[in-house]
Amino acid sequence: MVLLIIALLLIGSGCGSYLPEGFESLTAMQPAVESVSPEDGSVVSPDARVEVAFSRSIERSTVDAETLAVVRLEDEAGRDDLIEDVIDGDEGGIVGHYSFADGDRRVSFVPGAALEAGAQYLVVASTRILGANLLPLNQDPGSEPRPFVSDFTVIAEGGGVSGGVSGGAGGPDEPLERIRPSFIMINEILYDAAGSDSNGDVFVELYGEAGGDITGYELVFVNGEDGVVKDTIEMPEETRVPDDGIYVIADAITGSPGATNVAGADYVKNFDPQNGPDCVQLLGGEGELIDALGYGEPIVAIAGNGMACTEGSAAPDVASGMSLSREFGLDLNDNAMDFFAKEEPTPGSL
Repeated sequence: MVLLIIALLLIGSGCGSYLPEGFESLTAMQPAVESVSPEDGSVVSPDARVEVAFSRSIERSTVDAETLAVVRLEDEAGRDDLIEDVIDGDEGGIVGHYSFADGDRRVSFVPGAALEAGAQYLVVASTRILGANLLPLNQDPGSEPRPFVSDFTVIAEGGGVSGGVSGGAGGPDEPLERIRPSFIMINEILYDAAGSDSNGDVFVELYGEAGGDITGYELVFVNGEDGVVKDTIEMPEETRVPDDGIYVIADAITGSPGATNVAGADYVKNFDPQNGPDCVQLLGGEGELIDALGYGEPIVAIAGNGMACTEGSAAPDVASGMSLSREFGLDLNDNAMDFFAKEEPTPGSL
């Protein structure tokens, strides 16, 4: 099959006169990177994000931290070796969130933490990225598939480049504007502890843009069978996503408010998610739905609050002591594809 595709690509590039009018060769159908932001060789602020525009719609499942990698270049002398390692799948990029737009022709990457001041980064789009037509990325159509590579440098501390959006106060009685995270999602949940579900072991882990203010955001726990809202947790005042991008809400030990068995918890509150089919919704500061995780079947599509109980198909209902977790911040907007069963839960760690 691979040889057939290569043969057809060569035919499409070298023998165009034999193609019927209106026929589009496979060579022309290969996706390529049309533009990247930051531009190659530019200098950016530590809160920069990466946007890559492709010539064709791409297959979302082929884009991750190993195929569209943003990697820190430690030594210019090792540039070629680092690129080769990324291309071969031996080196992955920094952790962050990928989102898709423009009919899956544009990918945005938001790092999970601020970029290192003064550091140089490479953006590598490997040929393991496939178009929606399952043809590999190629920056040199008609020849052996070639990856895309660009680089940018983060301004050093004191360099005079300002960061992203900032809040401002118009007077002593006007509060600072809340800077909400550009992205945040449910990343991992342990809802059925090996022992008691209500004695400080269950947790919900969020993953989002570091420093984002999530004051007033809510976790809503829903009965998946009938859509009835069972419990709601509201994030307290001045809650912000930590520098590592991970925020853990943990159950309190019975009779010990503020204490939990979950190491590194950021917020402790007494709660007990149901054991599937059920769902957890993440609502923003204005009550809007940001994310939903449904697990177990059969499950209602819409909860009693009028918002979705799942994204796509529901994730599996895992065994006691196991958690449901994303991998590398993957978000395909389908719970069944985004979440997997994790035998050893890892609150506070991607």
